[in-house]
Amino acid sequence: MKIPFDWLKEFVDIKEPIDKVAGALSLSGTEVASSGNNVIEVDILPNRGDCLSVLGIAREVCATLDKKLKQPKIEVKESGEDISRSASVEVKDADLCPRYMARVIKDVKIGGSPAWMQKRLLDAGVRPINNVVDVTNYVMLEMGQPLHAFDLDLLEGKKIIVRRAAAGEKVTTLDGIERVLDKDCLVIADAKRAVAVAGVMGAGNSEISSGTKNVLLESALFLPVSINKTSKDLKIRTEASVRFERGIDFEGVQRSLDRAAGLIQELSKGSVAKGAIDVKKADKKPLSLKLRPERIKKVLGVDIQKDKAVSILNNLGFQTKDAGKDIEVLVPMWRAADIEREIDLIEEIVRIFGYDKIAETFTFIRQDMDNTDKLISSMKKERMLKHMLSCKGFFEVKTYSMSGEKLFKKAGLDTAAAVAVANPLIEEMTHLRTSVIPGLLEAAQYNINRKISDLAIFEAGKIFSNKGEGQMREKHVLTGLLYGSVFKGIVEKDRVKEDFYFLKGIVEDVFDLYGACCVEYSPSNDGKIASGSGAEIFCKGNKIGFIGQVERTIAGNFDMQKPAYVFEISMDFLNSIEIVPSRQESLPKYPAVKRDIAMYVPQGVTHEEIVERILFEGGSLVEDVELFDRYIGKDKISLAYSVIYRSREKTMTDEEINFLHEKVLGALENNLKVEIRK
Repeated sequence: MKIPFDWLKEFVDIKEPIDKVAGALSLSGTEVASSGNNVIEVDILPNRGDCLSVLGIAREVCATLDKKLKQPKIEVKESGEDISRSASVEVKDADLCPRYMARVIKDVKIGGSPAWMQKRLLDAGVRPINNVVDVTNYVMLEMGQPLHAFDLDLLEGKKIIVRRAAAGEKVTTLDGIERVLDKDCLVIADAKRAVAVAGVMGAGNSEISSGTKNVLLESALFLPVSINKTSKDLKIRTEASVRFERGIDFEGVQRSLDRAAGLIQELSKGSVAKGAIDVKKADKKPLSLKLRPERIKKVLGVDIQKDKAVSILNNLGFQTKDAGKDIEVLVPMWRAADIEREIDLIEEIVRIFGYDKIAETFTFIRQDMDNTDKLISSMKKERMLKHMLSCKGFFEVKTYSMSGEKLFKKAGLDTAAAVAVANPLIEEMTHLRTSVIPGLLEAAQYNINRKISDLAIFEAGKIFSNKGEGQMREKHVLTGLLYGSVFKGIVEKDRVKEDFYFLKGIVEDVFDLYGACCVEYSPSNDGKIASGSGAEIFCKGNKIGFIGQVERTIAGNFDMQKPAYVFEISMDFLNSIEIVPSRQESLPKYPAVKRDIAMYVPQGVTHEEIVERILFEGGSLVEDVELFDRYIGKDKISLAYSVIYRSREKTMTDEEINFLHEKVLGALENNLKVEIRK
């Protein structure tokens, strides 16, 4: 935005040269693009819509140079009949238009605006048109409130209706282009047709011309999201839409209306009808915040005196009131969009006080040490996990957390349980992902199409699902994909078969790293996993993941000619495992004895139950239990275990070992009804 320097001087008593003022603005956070030729050009941040005006920049100058603000002169001399006899306003969608105000100026004489106004408009980059339209642009630049002037005699029924457009409704805007509107677009209409696209541009059917005698002057507040959408849909970006998109001052609607009405009256010799139409959804009250000086010191590490903080805020337009040790601050309506918390006030104070005055210090923050220890520990474990997988030949990848219906379908998923994105930028990102696997498959396809036929990749990330009633469930998972060989050219191929069992070994290494025990595998019936080539993973009855070969049709969708294997493990489960402090022990002095147990297992008896029974009967003398063989026949399931016995106190005799082993066998037969194979 271009700010004429002499215009700025009307609101601030500036003695400093233009370069010094521009420099002070830059140091306070207002980006100055250039200064010279009596104009300061600034780039305004998205959250500072209040600075899209000469008055807004004047407040910044007051704060940076410690000066007082002079308000614009507002003077309206009403005469004649009440406005209600000349015009009416109906707002049909108060959510999109929380406030709409209007004044009527009659018997205007259209002509050129005075030279001083034309010069200021030109310096600000706006082309002068006539004395009425120029006033609306002048006040918009001065106070930040977009305004629009209608030829009252061209409004059917002398009425303004604020409504949504009908689907396919057409309007020819002031640039001469016919626009087709959708039902989400807000329009300003008369009794028969649209006369403006609300907050964006007026229509040619009611514009001010040389023949205009009576004017209806509009000053309104529109919902920023609505104006932003309309502007993008119609591909129109105007000075008005830019300001409405960033939010304007609820109270400034009336001040700007009166300021413009007074100037039109002065420059066109017209008469302002008594009163103003004001249709609003509800009154708004300024937000009150408590500011604690000791909090300022804690955050910044520097002691800014209470009086100094008050002075800075007052110069910025905040109202302050002493509240003992604290300061009660009323946030002005023009800053309602970006000042919401105490920390926002502290940011305002420090940018004016000067970042260069803040010394480098260490900030000490007290936290719940138990939670902190758990967080640090889980972070360390995750780093160790990633390092371990990297050492096993896997590469970490990062895929998008959003995807489209096409990718869902390609990977055998649907979007029924997915969280839809409210305003997707592209069709490939319409939903939050419910699984990381589609992203890994897509990454694999990208590599396969570039002649990389051996892949092992993983990602630790979040997945999301819809709980209903606007609620979302979030999970942290570890997901991996194996396609081809990770040891190609390193070891003899016949020594390593990279298949389901190879990947299962890696999954078990993950569980070992976290100290997870009692993990069980159950055959998978998931249609996305090849039949007979997958398993669901459980711990104490809770599903914590799955592993298996990708169903062949799905794999083919991603140009995979060889089997692809995937796994998913709940990181939430892994991080919930209580971390047992490491314990150092000396190497065992006495020998271990290994005995094997082969058994037929009845239906319903789990691996977990068998291991727990062996450990319970053997007590501290059982050092390890390992399943080394499994056979599933038509009628029976055969399992074989190795049991390691060792005493830490002595060398066990054959009699002692035999007695203990027979005790274990008897317990298995009596309690779990297994049949010991001889």
